[in-house]
Amino acid sequence: MSRAHIAPITKAIPAARQDDARHYGVHPYFTRRPANVMRAYLEHYSRPGDVVLDPFGGSGVIPIEAFLLGRRAIHNDLNPFANFIARNIADTTLPSVAPLRAAFERVRTACVGPLSEIERSEAAARRWLERLPLPTNIRLPQNSDAEFFYELFTPRQLAGLALIKQAIETAATGVVRDLLLLAWSASVAKLNKTFLSARGRAPSRGGSSIFSLYRYKVAARWVELPIWETFRGRFANVLAAKEEVLRLREYRRRRSGGGLPLDSRRDFQVLACAAAAPAPSPAGPPPPAEPAQVLAEVFDTCLANGRETFTSEALFNRLVLELWRRRALGCLNLDRRAFAEQLRRRGWDYNPRTHQWLRSPTHQPRSGEPLLFPESG
Repeated sequence: MSRAHIAPITKAIPAARQDDARHYGVHPYFTRRPANVMRAYLEHYSRPGDVVLDPFGGSGVIPIEAFLLGRRAIHNDLNPFANFIARNIADTTLPSVAPLRAAFERVRTACVGPLSEIERSEAAARRWLERLPLPTNIRLPQNSDAEFFYELFTPRQLAGLALIKQAIETAATGVVRDLLLLAWSASVAKLNKTFLSARGRAPSRGGSSIFSLYRYKVAARWVELPIWETFRGRFANVLAAKEEVLRLREYRRRRSGGGLPLDSRRDFQVLACAAAAPAPSPAGPPPPAEPAQVLAEVFDTCLANGRETFTSEALFNRLVLELWRRRALGCLNLDRRAFAEQLRRRGWDYNPRTHQWLRSPTHQPRSGEPLLFPESG
C-alpha cells in the first residue's frame, strides 16, 4: 500500500480520537506498520462500539487494534496457536503486571542454576533430558533436513526449553501461565538448529527457516544462543505489551469515568475458544471419548459426505474443521503414512499423476473392520 492511500485515512481521524491513538504506540507490537495502517482504517471506517470480525485473523493484529480502539472484536483462525497469541495479548483480566513479574521470578529461581549446568556441558544436558518431560518425537515432513522433531534441537536447547516449560507449569496458572508460555514459544523460534543468524549482525538477529523458507532447514552453522537470556528477552516483550494494554485500560477508565471500560471478557471474542467451551448440562459433562475413536468417526463422516475425488489437503482440511466443530481438534495425531493407509482401507486409490484420491468402485467394506487408528490411540 502506498503512502498516498494511507495519508488521507490518517488525516480523516478526528482530532479527539488522535489523543487516544497516542496511547497505543509505546510497544513495538503496536507500532509495526501493518498495525498502524489497520488502526487508521479501523478509526476511519468504524466507530466505538461497532463489531469488527476478522475470520482469518493470524496473530490478531486487526481484532486487537479494534479492541483497543473501543470496538467489539471477534477473532478467528484455524491455527490454535494464532488464537492463543491473540487471546493473551488482548486479555485485560489481570489487575496489574505484578502477578506476571512474580511468576517470572519463580521461574527464574527454579531454572537459572540448572540452566547454567546444562549450558556448561552437553553430558549434563543429556542427563537432564532423561528426567524432564518432553513432547512426542514426531516424524517431520519429507522436505525437512531432519527426520524427527528432536533433531531440530541440540541437547542443550531441548533440555533448556523443557526445563523452562516445566517451571512455568509449576509456577503459574491461568492467564499468567499463558503469558509465560507465550514468551516461551517465542524462545523456541530462536533456540533451535533451524535458526538462521543474519550475517554481519548480532548472533540473536535472524529467524527460523520455517518462517522464511517454509520448511525445516537446519542451518549449516547453527547458533546456540544463551537459553535464559533468550527467554528473558522474549518475556520482556510480552511484559511490555501487557503493561501497555493495562495502561490503556486504566486510561480509558479514568477518561470515561468508568463508563467505557476496556474489558476483554466482554469485547474480545475468539471464536475457536468459544466453540470449544463446554455447553452447560444439568446432568454434567459427558464422559470423554477415546481420541482414536473420535478421529476414526470423523474420518468416516468426511468420506461419506465428500465427493468421488479429492486431494489430500482438501480432505485434511475437512477433518480439521469437523474435529473443530466437535470440539475435538486436540485428538488429531495422524502422520502422512497413517493418513494414506486409512484411506486405502476405506476403498480409496491415489492417482500420482493428478495427485488425487479416487473412490474405488470395487471396494467392499470388511465386516467388523475396526475404526481405531493405532497410530493415534
